Amino acid sequence: MESPPLRLTSINSNAGEDDERHGEGMLGGAITSDDSASPHVVEVRSEDLAQMGDDQWWKEKQRDFLHIVVTFNGTKSLDDIPTLENILRQISDIHNKHTLGLNIRYVKSLQPFGALIQLSEEIILDNCDLTALGALEGVEQLKKVKLSTCYGPFSLVPLVTCPNLESVSVSRCYGATALGALGSLRNLKDVVFQECGILDVDFLKGCPQLESFSVNYCPHLSSLKGLSGLGKLRSVDIRFCELKSIGDLSGCPALESLHMVCCKNLSSLKGLSGLGKLKSVEISSCELRSIDDLAGCPALESLHVGCCKNLSSLKGLSGLLKLKSVEIVLSGLKGIEGLSGCFALETLKVGCCKNVSSLKGLSGLRKLKSVDISLCGVRSIDDLAGCPALESLNAYYCKNLSSLKGLSGLWKLKSVCACGTGIKRIKELSGCPAVESLHVGHCKNLSSLKGLSGLRNLKCLHAGFCALKSIDDVLECSALESLDISNYNNLSSVEGLSQLKKLKSVSMSSTGLKSIHDMAGFASLESLDVGCCKNLSSLKGLSGLAKLRIVDARHSGLQSVEDLSGCLALETLNIAYCKNLASLKGLSGLEQLRTVNAYQNRLQSVEGLSGCLALETLNIAYCKKLTSLKGLSGLAKLRTVDARHSGLQSVEDLSGCLALESLNITHCKNLTSLEGLSNLPNLRTVRTKKSGVDNSKGGTRCAVL
Repeated sequence: MESPPLRLTSINSNAGEDDERHGEGMLGGAITSDDSASPHVVEVRSEDLAQMGDDQWWKEKQRDFLHIVVTFNGTKSLDDIPTLENILRQISDIHNKHTLGLNIRYVKSLQPFGALIQLSEEIILDNCDLTALGALEGVEQLKKVKLSTCYGPFSLVPLVTCPNLESVSVSRCYGATALGALGSLRNLKDVVFQECGILDVDFLKGCPQLESFSVNYCPHLSSLKGLSGLGKLRSVDIRFCELKSIGDLSGCPALESLHMVCCKNLSSLKGLSGLGKLKSVEISSCELRSIDDLAGCPALESLHVGCCKNLSSLKGLSGLLKLKSVEIVLSGLKGIEGLSGCFALETLKVGCCKNVSSLKGLSGLRKLKSVDISLCGVRSIDDLAGCPALESLNAYYCKNLSSLKGLSGLWKLKSVCACGTGIKRIKELSGCPAVESLHVGHCKNLSSLKGLSGLRNLKCLHAGFCALKSIDDVLECSALESLDISNYNNLSSVEGLSQLKKLKSVSMSSTGLKSIHDMAGFASLESLDVGCCKNLSSLKGLSGLAKLRIVDARHSGLQSVEDLSGCLALETLNIAYCKNLASLKGLSGLEQLRTVNAYQNRLQSVEGLSGCLALETLNIAYCKKLTSLKGLSGLAKLRTVDARHSGLQSVEDLSGCLALESLNITHCKNLTSLEGLSNLPNLRTVRTKKSGVDNSKGGTRCAVL
């Protein structure tokens, strides 16, 4: 059966809110029937309405409880109004609980929708050029109105006559007037203002049911006085306004969530103390100097403070027994001692706070699971010794950190990142048997991996670009799946690593590697990086690795790729800058190979690709000795070929590449003809600048024949 011309979605009471947040276009919102059953939301374009009546699918669904949202787009769509009216008459005879939503876009009048508006619970007006909202006057069923980027002078007064209106959103409607009239809506629960000229919200004091208030880019808003006393207000979101104070929120006893973003004049949280239900606070890009007022918020669970340069202390948090998550980023914080009494804390992120030098305050927080102190000035993590539940530590580029002392004995610790730190050893981790992931790359002082031998669960080790003298300790990590020892100069072979039977990903780039012969036993290997291994001339050892999907051998001394012939799962091959490589022999028959980068090689032929039926992308730019594309004809999935600055004399062999979309042959001086391209149906772009076929005097494209 053919699919219906609309989308049917079963939603719960939160679906509208979630989908709107993620921009997925769910227009139905939070709707429930009298018996609390969740409705189906049907979204349909007006031009598809005619198909609905005859569809078997539609006939089967008529008895369901539906919320139907119809989009009318432009003046031409007005012709579809009678069709919708007829459909509504049909289904009302079967089920009188169906509800209607209208999404009206790019029209100049609402009068043609008069009858439909009277039946609607939801009206969305987008990019409409209106002079009046009179058509909405007195609509008893109307619960939600959203006005977005509507032009022309119009008043919101007609909305006051809609007794059941619960939600109003006004965004970028610069001609809208009488916004204060909304204060007469006794059932109003949700209001959104974006880029409006409001000076205050005093009018909202007449909305006792208000639960959610959001204002965005209203620079002249200077007071929240109208919110004080609203006993049901649960959520406040204010962005890009000039507010200096939020003191009026002290009269909102039900407040649970507060978001303040880019309110440059806001320096304190005075007004929040005493709000016993406040659970979540986000303050970003404000002039916040203190969070002391949060001390009186016993229900607080989550705090996010970002880009508040004047905030130097977390005083005010100590003793908040329900606080679970704290994130402080790019602030002037000098210490985190204020967290000392937050015994429920589970997650802490203190990022880019250069003045934080210790973790004093964390010891004794027995529920703390995750700590992120990336790019801070921390010198010691000794205080983590008192955090027995710790599972994850991220100390990325804490350059002043010289020791992992404090981690030993943390039995639940699974992940440690100390990349770019000043640590000299990792011996302290020997007492952390649960560690699965360890990142210590770019630790210039780290010369030994002693301590790994006891990590029986270690699956991922990144220790590239360190000062390692030996990797013998790695051999004890039998569970290891991913290994990065890039820039380990003492590495000349992989002898010994073959006992790590579970390895899936190995990076040994920029090492002294001469041979990978012993990799023949790496049966689980999926990805290999041997880039910049100048002494490596052969891939002997890889043939027969049935799971190998990715090989990166850029800038290596490779002379041949024949040993890849048995790697039947290979998908990606990077052999760029392998100046000793003249042939791709060995690749033919690799039916999974999708991408080959052979940039700037000595290639004389690409015939080795002849059997690579899955190939999609080929880069052979700067291959000066390559004159022909023989071997590519018949590669039905090839979409992109980059052959700029090559020695190409002909592109005739592309004639069978029916999926080809893009070809770059700029600076191919010896190429004088595009013969072979004329019958390629998908070819969109051919770049010919400064090639032998360039007739455009500096143009970058040639129209496809």
